Parts: sequence; structure tokens; C-alpha cells
Amino acid sequence: MKTIFKIMTITVFTFMFVFGAQAKTVNVTDFGAVANDDTDDTDAVRQAVQDLLENGGGDLVFPSGITDIEGEIVFNPRGVVSFRMSGDKGSYVKLNGSPATNYFVFENSIQAEVESLNFIGNTDVVINAQRVIWAKKGSQTTISRCAFLDVGAVTGIVEFNDTAAVVEDTIFYGSAAQASAVVTRSSKSLSINNTVFKNEGEYLNTTARKASDISPENWVKVENPVSVGKGLVRIKDSYFDSAALKSIRIEDQMSATLDGLTVNVTLNKDGAGVSLKNVGYAETLNSIFGFPTRPRPAFEIRNGSYLEVNAVTLTDMVKFGDSDSNSGYQIRYCPTCNVTSGKARK
Repeated sequence: MKTIFKIMTITVFTFMFVFGAQAKTVNVTDFGAVANDDTDDTDAVRQAVQDLLENGGGDLVFPSGITDIEGEIVFNPRGVVSFRMSGDKGSYVKLNGSPATNYFVFENSIQAEVESLNFIGNTDVVINAQRVIWAKKGSQTTISRCAFLDVGAVTGIVEFNDTAAVVEDTIFYGSAAQASAVVTRSSKSLSINNTVFKNEGEYLNTTARKASDISPENWVKVENPVSVGKGLVRIKDSYFDSAALKSIRIEDQMSATLDGLTVNVTLNKDGAGVSLKNVGYAETLNSIFGFPTRPRPAFEIRNGSYLEVNAVTLTDMVKFGDSDSNSGYQIRYCPTCNVTSGKARK
């Protein structure tokens, strides 16, 4: 048994060493991209990605300034490969494609990371993306320290399919998708931490405000159309503005934790702060729901969902909400909820 363990250890170490040796860093400028020249650099970025694919993955770097992109760029390795796409001190990627464009597609990567990049939309049109980042069939995908500024999309600004997903320390200023800014479908897990979704925001002496024009259905949507998801959904220390009909919508999930949120509930009469459908167990704690000048619900609990609330504050004219006959909730501590626990958990 000890011999087998030693062989396994040597094999894993050798794999890590070889993989680390193969990984490299390329800058898109090495393949002809030029920042701030108002010229499409899609081909240059594709060549840089191909170079990484041929060398076992690695880090794709964008220069300081604005790099223009019109077409789709696909990271689809054959084998176990990791990618990191990052910026270098003030890197902006301007999205100049059409509403059908999926700009950066990561597929079959063991790990993909997008870090320290600013994505800006074409201000001449409201919608000019299907998705900005689309990650699917991977082990883990992380979006970290990024900004999405005045971006308008159809399906999602960021979409995760069948991968563990992380969004952290990221801002969405005036950016939204008609469906949802962040979408996960059949994902292994979702963690959103210290992330801001705002109706408007300032960048490069410009005001980003497309979110208000788009009126998105959600800021975050989690769904599992095939079966109930087994991975944990955790959204922590994040801010959600009022543009979305339902800021957070979670469907067909075993569990979810919402902790330390500030949610400005929409004024739309059909809206809610958080919508739960077929969620086995959810908890909301240390959070504030506010903003409306007319009564609007913080929670919508449906289709067999169960919610526990603790240390939650409802301000302005936000009310607790309700549950259907198949769902329930437990109020641990929420003096402003003005409801008692409804229907004990089965």
C-alpha cells in the first residue's frame, strides 16, 4: 500500500512539474494588437490564444489602454489545460461586436481565471453582446478584480455552465443583460463575494447607465434545468441596485447562503429582492433590503423552498413577502419583518 501511495505521489508531482513548465505568458501585443488605436484586435488575440493552446496553457495579458475586440475568442484545449486572462495596469477591453457575439468562451479548461480587466461596451448601441464571458464544462472558472462598464448583453454578461464558478471583487457599473448579469446553469457551485451591481457608474469621464435602459430580469440567476443542483450557492458582502426585476433568482438548488447583502428592491410591482423556487434550504443573514417608495417584497418563496432569516433589516417600504402553500420560512431575528414564521420545515 505504501508503494502504491509513493507511486501516486510521484505521478502527481511529475504532472504538476511538467504542467508548470509548459505554462507560459504571452502579451497580445506580441501578436500585433495595439492599444488605443481604434482598430479591431480580434485576430491578434486569437493568435495569442492559439500560441497558449500549443504550449499547454498559461497567462494571456492585455496591455494598458484600450484593446478593441469585435469577434469571438475561444479557449478550447484538447487535454488538461489552465488559462489565465489578465490586465496590465489599467487594461480595458472594448466590446465592438453585435448582439450575437460571445466574446470570450472558455470550454473544457481544468481551470480558467479572468483577472484585473475592465470590459467596456460600445456606447453607440445598448446591446452589443450575447455574452461577454462564457465558461462551460470546466473544473473551476474565476472572475476576479474585474469591471464591466456600460456593457449591454442578451443572455448574460458572465455565464457559467457545468463548472464551479467564482465571482469576487468585481463591479458591474451600468452593465446588465436582458436575462441576467451573472447566469449559472447546472453549475457545480457558485460563489459571489464583494461584488457590486449598480444601475450607473463613472469610468473614463463617462457615465455608464445601460442597466436602467435594459431593465434586466435579474442580476444573478441560478438554475439547474436537468436536476436539482448539489453545489452550494453562496453570495456574500455584495450590493444589488434596483434595476433588476428580481435581484437574485435561484431555482432547483439544494442550498443557498446569502450573507451581508445590501439590496435595493425594484419599484416594479412584479419584482422582489430574492426569488427562490424549489430551493431545499436557503438562509439570508446580516443583510439589508430597502429603497421602494411603495410596498415591495424582499422575498418570494415558491415551489417547495424553505428560507431561514436572521439579522435582516427591511427599510423604507420593503415588506417581507410571502410563500406559497408548498414552501415555508423561519424568522430567527428580523424585527422589521413584521411576520411570524410560516409553515415549519418538513
